[in-house]
Amino acid sequence: MDSQLVALLTDHSRRNPRSIKRLINGFVLEAGLNPLWQDFGPEAAIRTLLLLNLYPDFYRTLVGSNSIGVDAVTEFLEYRQVRQYLRQHHTPAEPDQALLRRVFAQHEVIVDLSRLADQATGREQALADLEQQLPSDFPRLVLDRSFTSLVEDLTRLPDSAALLQRLQQQPLTLSPQSTHLEETPAPTAWPIGISIVWIDDHPRPCGRRRNACREGRT
Repeated sequence: MDSQLVALLTDHSRRNPRSIKRLINGFVLEAGLNPLWQDFGPEAAIRTLLLLNLYPDFYRTLVGSNSIGVDAVTEFLEYRQVRQYLRQHHTPAEPDQALLRRVFAQHEVIVDLSRLADQATGREQALADLEQQLPSDFPRLVLDRSFTSLVEDLTRLPDSAALLQRLQQQPLTLSPQSTHLEETPAPTAWPIGISIVWIDDHPRPCGRRRNACREGRT
């Protein structure tokens, strides 16, 4: 797992060791028991499981039904491109205009592209109209650099199209902790009322340690 993925995991776990350990254990079990990853390898497994556990709403969209004929990853990345074009102040090149026409047509948004270059208000309205037809979390996710990097890495993997198709046909099970992962706070104090049994094969004075436990310093 590269440093960027490690940072993504720790940030979304609020650096809570218990949450991180639970996720890693889940990765190991899934990668070892699911024959899917024999076909696509560990890199695909790690990125897919991060998407599943850290962005469960998007994952549900990905494996759910889609009326426009493209997967949610492609739909999101094309929306990101369209958003970038509409926030610029010049006429897109012809290949970019072809993408704009296709995306607007897929989502049944009527836009006169020839008039957008000189109309900031028109571009803003076109983007707002498009976002009304997209999954509701896309405008938030497009601002999340960790998420956009994760889905871009997923599409760069060998056989990424086949992987996305298999995920739609055989969705992975959403783990219970993924729905409340970011809500799990890191422990900040010694639990009140806990009893400690001290067993030491080589006894020595431990009054200082015992007092520290009582005061919540260890």
